[in-house]
Amino acid sequence: MMPRMCTMDFKIKPVIRAIRNLCHIPRGHKGVRVIQWIGISIDEALRMKPSQVPWIVNRWPLIEKKISRRDCIQYWEERGFPKPPKSACYFCPYHNDLEWKRLKKDEPEEFRKAADFEKRVQEAALKSEVSTGVPFLHKSLVPLSEIQFTDDKTPLFTNECQGMCGV
Repeated sequence: MMPRMCTMDFKIKPVIRAIRNLCHIPRGHKGVRVIQWIGISIDEALRMKPSQVPWIVNRWPLIEKKISRRDCIQYWEERGFPKPPKSACYFCPYHNDLEWKRLKKDEPEEFRKAADFEKRVQEAALKSEVSTGVPFLHKSLVPLSEIQFTDDKTPLFTNECQGMCGV
């Protein structure tokens, strides 16, 4: 199912698999055995979701303590650490031009992977009998590998990821 692909396939399922392996939890187990702390801040409370499996209980310690992203950044700055970047998938369709440009310049391998991912998704869409169009990761509807990115000052994540990616 496309709208859930990003979150389910690239975040939730791999984390559940890793927890199951690390904690030696057998298939079919139903009792709570794991408390999973999820580091989203109070300003992202809309992203809170219950666990998808009965043996994991989600907790949000930053939300419980009413800590905002700004509070987290201030904590890091006071200790001399660099400002942490917002987290996002390298192929997130909500990137603005500044982020695509930064990715292309500073993380060329991740940018190449995003362009390859876009190409594979497009090829799959063209072969699909149910697809109604060709998906692009950039708002220009031009392949990433062909775009000359501008210094678009639109804030990164204006359309903040809510964990329900529509890639």
